[in-house]
Amino acid sequence: MTHVLLLLLWLPLLVSGSSCPSSPTSCPCYNFEDGLFLECPDATAHILREVLLQVAGPVQSLSIYGLDAQVTVLQAELFPPGAAIRHLQISHSSLSELADDSLVEIQSGLESLSLVSGRLKQVPQKALSGLKELRALDLEGNDITDLPSYSFYGLHLTKLNLKGNLLQKTSEYAFAGLEESLNDLELAENKLRIFPMAALRRLEHLRSLRMAWNEIGDIPNDGYSRLGALLFLDLSSNNFEAIPSDCFHPMPALRTLSLYYNAIETVQHDAFLSLLELESVDLSHNKIVFLDGATFQSNKKLRTVDLSHNHIHYISGVFAHLPELRELFLSENNILEVPADAFTDSALLTVIYLQQNAIRRVDSEALLSLPNLAQLHLSANYIRTIPKDWFTTSNKLTSLSLDGNKLEGLEPGTFRHVNSLRELRLQNNQLVEIGRGVFDPLPALLELHLQNNLISSIESGSFRSLQSLQHVNLQVSAIPDYLRLIGTSADQCQCHPGLK
Repeated sequence: MTHVLLLLLWLPLLVSGSSCPSSPTSCPCYNFEDGLFLECPDATAHILREVLLQVAGPVQSLSIYGLDAQVTVLQAELFPPGAAIRHLQISHSSLSELADDSLVEIQSGLESLSLVSGRLKQVPQKALSGLKELRALDLEGNDITDLPSYSFYGLHLTKLNLKGNLLQKTSEYAFAGLEESLNDLELAENKLRIFPMAALRRLEHLRSLRMAWNEIGDIPNDGYSRLGALLFLDLSSNNFEAIPSDCFHPMPALRTLSLYYNAIETVQHDAFLSLLELESVDLSHNKIVFLDGATFQSNKKLRTVDLSHNHIHYISGVFAHLPELRELFLSENNILEVPADAFTDSALLTVIYLQQNAIRRVDSEALLSLPNLAQLHLSANYIRTIPKDWFTTSNKLTSLSLDGNKLEGLEPGTFRHVNSLRELRLQNNQLVEIGRGVFDPLPALLELHLQNNLISSIESGSFRSLQSLQHVNLQVSAIPDYLRLIGTSADQCQCHPGLK
């Protein structure tokens, strides 16, 4: 039995063929099932070499952070002959360049390389060119200002991260050699002013492109350049002021588009004409005032639209006839009303955020096409009345926020179709009384918020049907024995202090 136990303990080592140094070192070593993991904080080149000499077998991951500040050039001597490393990370160093032969000893088997938060001023192309098995290269947080032609030639990368550099120029052939392999490119937080279409158009398998926090103001369309495989595009926090007609024609497969935190004022009615596969668009935190009713009519696969934090006034027809739409974010705009055709035939719409607008009127037919609506947020508007038939088809509604409006009363029967409602927020309105029958159809209600109204009377039996209620917040000046009527103790009710 003892022999079997020992065999089981040694099995991971036999499988990986690796073992940590036998004597303690300044680099913690962990032997997991998938190999050795070495972490070397504040190490010198000499210490690193000595540690690697003591390691038996290949290293799954070597993380070096805070490398000796005197080491500005990575030399070949760092890695002893026979060293085998699959994933190498060097972060927070003073490295400004790599000797041409610096990675020769570990080029066989190296799959990912991270040189992060250093001082590289250019891509060390010669040092990298022999890394035939390298698939991921991370050069985030360096001082690289431009990408000349053939910067990555000889590599077969699938993922490349150049975030947080000082990139201003990208040669047309900067990514030459990566045409058949690269699918994920990170260029965020640089100084690019022009969308590098010429450099990108040959990347036939590029699926994800992140370019947030640059200075780009438009997307060039020469009529023939295409990013045919691109699915994800992030252009947030750039300098876009307008989205012109068919702006994204070169990217017909796009599914996710982010343009938040720009300075967009105008969106042409056919701006997204070619994006037939688009599922998510984020245009929040811009300056959009008007959207044509046809803006999204080519995008029948849209599932999420975020237009919060803009200056939109009208939404008539804009979100109608979108059969896959699930989530709609429209908070913090200047929307004046919810018209009858706002969401027509967008039957899968589940969540609508309309809080902090200037809504004064809601049409009685606005929600008729939304049988799957689960959450409706209308807080902080100017609504005075809710149509009695507004929720006729809203039997799946679970959360309704009408707080911070100008509601003066609620008709009995208003909530008769929302018997799945769990949360109802009516605080900070101008409600004067609660009549019998208003809340009768809400047996599943868990939370009811009525504080900060003008309620002076509550008819007996007003809360009798609320058998599931767990939390009620109610501050009024004259109360009948409502706690007894709903079977609630004073501890469960957040009421005016004088009522407890």
